[in-house]
Amino acid sequence: MYKNSHCPCTSKFRNHDYGCNRVDKFLESHNCKRIGEYKDMKHPIKIFSEKCKHTFLRTPDILLNQKAGAKCPICRKKPARFQISNFMKEEIKWRKSKGFTQKDVGDLIHCCDHLISDFENGHKRPSKKQIAEIKNYMEALTIGDDDVIREAVDDKQ
Repeated sequence: MYKNSHCPCTSKFRNHDYGCNRVDKFLESHNCKRIGEYKDMKHPIKIFSEKCKHTFLRTPDILLNQKAGAKCPICRKKPARFQISNFMKEEIKWRKSKGFTQKDVGDLIHCCDHLISDFENGHKRPSKKQIAEIKNYMEALTIGDDDVIREAVDDKQ
C-alpha cells in the first residue's frame, strides 16, 4: 500500500535547498557558521563556532534534533567555571610570594593539588572548612612561622 510513497514530513528534506537553508538558519541562531558543504541530513558538515572559535564536525540530523547538537563538543566537555573569589585571589598571591606550590598548600589542608588547582582556576568552590584552614596557615606564615610550616610540609612527604 505504501510502496513508492514518502512521509510528508521527510519528503521536505528531499529538496536540497530547504535542508541547507534550515541548517544555516539554525546555526546562525546559535552563533555558528557552516564551513563544509551540505550534502544531505546524514553526511557530517564542518561547523565553526564564533563563540569559542572551535571547528567541529556534526551531521545536520543530530544538529537539528538533539538538545546539545549546536554546542561545541570541545567546550561541552570542559567543567563549568565559577567566579574566582577574592579570597582565592589573595591565596594565589600569598602562595606565590611564599614560594609554595599547589601541592604544598594541598598537603597543609590535607587535600590533593588537583583540588587546589580547581579552586584557583574557578572550576570548584572551596568549602568553609577548607577556607578556614587555608586562612589559618596564611596567618601563621604571615606572622613568621615559615620554618614550622615548612617542616610540617616536609614531614608529610
